[in-house]
Amino acid sequence: MVVSAQEEQGGPNQIWYINSSGGKVERITNDLNNYNGVSLTRAGTTIATVQSQVSSSVWFAQPANTESAIKVTSGTNEGVRGLALMPDGRIVYTVSASGTSDIFIVGHDGSNPRQLTSASALNALPAGSPDGRFIVFVSTRTGTPHLWRMDSDGNNQKLLTSGGGEFSPSVSPDGQWILYQNLNDLGLWKISIEGGAHAQLTNKLATQPTISPDGKLVACRYREQDLSPFKLGFIDFATGQTVKVIDMPATDNALAWSADGRAIVFIERRNGVSNLWSQPIDGGAPKQLTGFKSDLTFTYSFSKDGKSVALSRGTVSNDVVLIADVPN
Repeated sequence: MVVSAQEEQGGPNQIWYINSSGGKVERITNDLNNYNGVSLTRAGTTIATVQSQVSSSVWFAQPANTESAIKVTSGTNEGVRGLALMPDGRIVYTVSASGTSDIFIVGHDGSNPRQLTSASALNALPAGSPDGRFIVFVSTRTGTPHLWRMDSDGNNQKLLTSGGGEFSPSVSPDGQWILYQNLNDLGLWKISIEGGAHAQLTNKLATQPTISPDGKLVACRYREQDLSPFKLGFIDFATGQTVKVIDMPATDNALAWSADGRAIVFIERRNGVSNLWSQPIDGGAPKQLTGFKSDLTFTYSFSKDGKSVALSRGTVSNDVVLIADVPN
């Protein structure tokens, strides 16, 4: 068989060859691009696929005045696998290489960039604690994606979870809890920021969780049962009970609360350009927050007061490619 698959959670889709008799697995592609869809010639020696290439950098802006946005970094694959705006204004972001990703930190003006992780693995999805002491992130350095915690300077990296796979961490406003998604059941779980025992919050399919500024509610993409459409769900952080469900904005990207706790921020793409929008939790009409005229927004993170935002922005190019001399 020839398949398009991720070697690790959050990694790029690559093309793989799987021997049907012995189960041996070989990589056909090995780069930072995504390969979506596979079609073989009758002879089985040439593949047609769609190659998607992302180019992204980290930006810093005020949502109400995106014309004055500052380009913080100048790389080609930065922030797509997550970023976080720390309380002191520094930006934690990912830098991706072939099959790996590491976490860096930089001033919002581009000053003093520093690498925080150096494991030969996927280190991604950073989330800062409200007091700025810690950065929680996902790493596959032990083979399975687990939650880790490090000091904001990269020291004292500590494994927090060891289950079947954990991702999408979000730190509570009081800095005491980490909310995350579990690969085993795709429900939401929580664990102390110090580690230890974990507890299930809900067994409903709930992705992109984010905790409200007062720490009482979790907003997420929510599905009540299999194959039902995703809604915007609100779950009580203390009890795990579903409080409210409203129509979901047209997005599958990360969600965030507005600073006043009255709306949920999401990314919407229109005519090849994506901007941040806010959906009032009372079910009112969504409102556009940023006014970018070009390019895509992949990830973002707001300051506590909502007046500043860090973003990963760039372009995606899609090309049909042929790959010859496939093993058979």
